[in-house]
Amino acid sequence: MTEWATVASLATAVGTLVLAVATFASVRSANYSARAADQAARIAERSARIAERSLMAAERPLLMSSRLQDPEQKIQFLEGRFLRVAGGAATLEVADGVSYMVISVRNVGTGLAVMHGWHVEVSGQPQQTHPPLEDFTTQSRDIYVAPGDIGFWQGALRNPATAQFKDVAAASRLATR
Repeated sequence: MTEWATVASLATAVGTLVLAVATFASVRSANYSARAADQAARIAERSARIAERSLMAAERPLLMSSRLQDPEQKIQFLEGRFLRVAGGAATLEVADGVSYMVISVRNVGTGLAVMHGWHVEVSGQPQQTHPPLEDFTTQSRDIYVAPGDIGFWQGALRNPATAQFKDVAAASRLATR
């Protein structure tokens, strides 16, 4: 005669074992999916950061001295005075109580260069830190240099009483000797 109680217990045990295996497989699959999703999110975040850096780098201007073979430029100042600057060069002239400065530049970056302020300091050593913003002089007009093009920077010191003017004038005298 069949022991129905034993068969029922055995069937319950087998059913419980099947449910345990299914639960284990489901949890393992969910963990794998979660790890894969987490890894995909990290890769997407890294890719977004790299793309953002690439985009920002692709839009940056980079001004350097122009080439020696670049054409001479004729630059006008507010007073109507003109200075000429050759490619790869700078011009400094002190006249009528004004120190005029011009540099020929080239934009080797891929973004539009906009110059709207400047700072000049006469010293034999390169600067290790940036000067404070309040030490900068605002341009009378913004100067734009297109990517891959030549342009110029110009500045004028109009107050002979300042130390900056005296330093630049002294450097001009030394350069003409």
